[in-house]
Amino acid sequence: MTAAAVRDTPAPAVGVVLCGGDSTRMGTDKASIGDPPWAHRVATALRVGGCGTVELQGADPCLATSDLAVVA
Repeated sequence: MTAAAVRDTPAPAVGVVLCGGDSTRMGTDKASIGDPPWAHRVATALRVGGCGTVELQGADPCLATSDLAVVA
């Protein structure tokens, strides 16, 4: 690959779903509401939009899947 081709090739996009907060007003974790959970629906939208990697930031570890990492 030439230097020009490397320069003109866009870097893969990384999507991050922010899932922080105590959810004190709702009384339940908003990221896990629904079926599929809200956080997974947002992650799917990011993938459809072109993100090669998607992570859940600050989410409950039970939301992790084989292709969706939870980052503390």
